[in-house]
Amino acid sequence: MNYCPCGATPLSVLQKQDCSNGDSAPTCGRRCGKEKLICSTSGEQHICRSQCHNGPCPPCTKSRVVQCIECKDKVRVDCQDLKQTEEYICGRCFKPCNKVKNCGRHWCYKHKCQGSDSSHLCDKVCNRRLGCGNHDCDQPCHSGDCKMCPHTSIHKLDCGCSEEVVVPCAATLPTCNKPCARIHACDHEVTHMCHNKDACPPCTTLTDKCVLVDTRQLQCHVIQKS
Repeated sequence: MNYCPCGATPLSVLQKQDCSNGDSAPTCGRRCGKEKLICSTSGEQHICRSQCHNGPCPPCTKSRVVQCIECKDKVRVDCQDLKQTEEYICGRCFKPCNKVKNCGRHWCYKHKCQGSDSSHLCDKVCNRRLGCGNHDCDQPCHSGDCKMCPHTSIHKLDCGCSEEVVVPCAATLPTCNKPCARIHACDHEVTHMCHNKDACPPCTTLTDKCVLVDTRQLQCHVIQKS
């Protein structure tokens, strides 16, 4: 590149200014004027009136005369409110449909809408707060309740084994459903579940124990008295 963005001044004249915006070229400070804007017509040419700049030209600040396609009246409209291929309809002729779209929340504002089901499909995003309270619905705008939040997170269970589980957004942690894996005082089958308490519950398996001169079946944790 040998010239500034507008093409009017050689870079050598700009005293070899350093480029402070990455790959952006130094500007000369003159009016851009380099590009015919999209609002230009065969009879009215609009050029960029901003100072020399990098990137696309900003919207045109001028206005032009257009003809309403309904009543054929000519009116002056700001260029930034028009598109290159837009058919202009003046305020007197514009008649919005005003029918409720399929979501039940928004209305159709199209001019002379045919009223078909396809024309009344809402094209907005729902954006309602989901039941989790943390995220918004990103589905197309709809009627009725939103689906459950699709987001999940990984947490460690608050138990002895600290197993990692996938938990739906804002849901409470489930309880561990595995048998306790701690080392116990006896070799009997463990009948209690994994937990976060300091001590395990006593073993309740019936065992033969000598009580005085008799043999009785007592729970494992019962200490025999001599």
